[in-house]
Amino acid sequence: MSIDAHLLENFDLTTRSTATNDGIVILEIGPQKQHYHLHKALLTHHSEYFNKALNGPWKESKEKAVTLDDVDTIAVDIFVHWLYTQQIPDNRDTLQMTRRFGSDPGDDDGPITGYTKALVFGDRFLVPAFRQAVHNCLVDTLLREDGPRCPTFFTATKYALENLPSNHSILELFMDIHCRYWSVSGHGEYYGGEWGEESGITVLLTRDLPSILLIRIIARYSWRAVDGDPDWWNLDLKDCDYHEHLDDQERKDCEAKSEKKLRNACQTR
Repeated sequence: MSIDAHLLENFDLTTRSTATNDGIVILEIGPQKQHYHLHKALLTHHSEYFNKALNGPWKESKEKAVTLDDVDTIAVDIFVHWLYTQQIPDNRDTLQMTRRFGSDPGDDDGPITGYTKALVFGDRFLVPAFRQAVHNCLVDTLLREDGPRCPTFFTATKYALENLPSNHSILELFMDIHCRYWSVSGHGEYYGGEWGEESGITVLLTRDLPSILLIRIIARYSWRAVDGDPDWWNLDLKDCDYHEHLDDQERKDCEAKSEKKLRNACQTR
């Protein structure tokens, strides 16, 4: 995957000059061994990991190539889009990216899984600006102004459980949305004017979901129902509660935007 020169138009003249003069490096990603030809200066500027790998006394520095066999291409596709545009691709573009090598038929929400894998990539390879951007994109995609995204996204939740700290706010969001909005009946067959809960359970049993995922959802539901704030069930989830903030001022600004968003949502209902 080569990067056309016109993508550098997002950067000022000095940055474009440095990126062009510092040359191209190759990332070889996943079992497909997909090659990404990227400007070294941009990659090393944003990532401490790649800065050390490509500027130190390592094989990668000499060969101007880094091989990452255990990384999914969707994570790198999203990262490369951000690297050259400073924007996370929207839901439609991300869905197209997930289909590039054939989508997983068992994935119940490809874009959310893609964003989750990109979040883990940003954390693992020390790209803090990208990590924050994709983190907040995940929150905004799930908590839209016109209402929350309908679960399930078990594939993304499973990946998050396996790759993020247990107290990560994205995991908290996944659990809260499933507790609030997941309907088992929605997985079943429509018969007699309603969705069937029993058939929904039968379908879910074929998913071979990990026990830790189901236990975490049950535990979260129980805590919210027994020990949590009873008003929680009637209030909209606030995106600011799950966003990543760099400092107190950013949190304060985010809270103001979140309150405005909730007011607008209430007025349109």
